[in-house]
Amino acid sequence: MTSITRKIGANRGKPRLWLEGKVLVSAGLDHGNRWNLVPVEGGLDLVRSDDGKRKIAGKPGRPIIDLAGASVPWPTGTVVTLTFKQGKGVIHVR
Repeated sequence: MTSITRKIGANRGKPRLWLEGKVLVSAGLDHGNRWNLVPVEGGLDLVRSDDGKRKIAGKPGRPIIDLAGASVPWPTGTVVTLTFKQGKGVIHVR
């Protein structure tokens, strides 16, 4: 299990969580994959799914997930922990 921290930023006054690059590739979420945002108690799960409602942006080798506004349940400045198992396609954000 790998854990990293990220700080909730802001975009146009709304909270924003920006994930890109090696973190996503390591977790098994690469450019073009479909995924779902699953609210859970205390946070969010980002789950790869063939029929997911969202698509990972960016370029091959440098994927990007940009969550902003109502999708982010934390205020700007909050430090969150991302945990994932290598290549499983799921990131837990708490």
